[in-house]
Amino acid sequence: MKLKSLYIAILSFMIPVISMAQDEKKEEYKIPVKDGKVVFSYRYNNEDLNANDIDDELHFWLKKNMPEEKVVKLEDDKEKGLIMFRPLDLLEMRSTSWTNFSIYVKYDMVFKYKDNSCMMVITNIGYIEPEVINARQGRLSDIEMTVYSAEHVLLDKEYKILGKKNVSDEISKATVKRFRELFKSVSLQLSEAAIQKE
Repeated sequence: MKLKSLYIAILSFMIPVISMAQDEKKEEYKIPVKDGKVVFSYRYNNEDLNANDIDDELHFWLKKNMPEEKVVKLEDDKEKGLIMFRPLDLLEMRSTSWTNFSIYVKYDMVFKYKDNSCMMVITNIGYIEPEVINARQGRLSDIEMTVYSAEHVLLDKEYKILGKKNVSDEISKATVKRFRELFKSVSLQLSEAAIQKE
């Protein structure tokens, strides 16, 4: 009887732990939504950087991390404290242990900055199949009609590839990972600049 009670006690402890781990994993790849649209954002604050410092570092970061052939510059206004551009990144994912698949993601990345602060926003996210980009030799022009919206892929989970399961989930994970990497990379650039100023 004591063994049965011990077994029940262990099970009653394990079920919530397993459930919590699953909830944490879902939360890790949660897709942020604002007004029905997928929007990623991150605010960086540092008392040691003024608007000019931030502008210089953002331009340095762009030059180092965003090749010109993969970026359309939308706006660059130091007076407004605004830099906006549209990159094209390739997301590579593993769908099974034997096969990989990839998809391009285009998005608008916005830096809105002032003294001591930089707001980074990623919006207007869309996905493009590699065949479309390859047919246009990697150019961003004339591809608007072949773009799957982030809402279609990440929220509605409607994107499918023949013979592959959970494609939208894999794209969601790769997207969240890529955008977190971008925010981290920009933040690191700004933090290093602040340290050098001391």
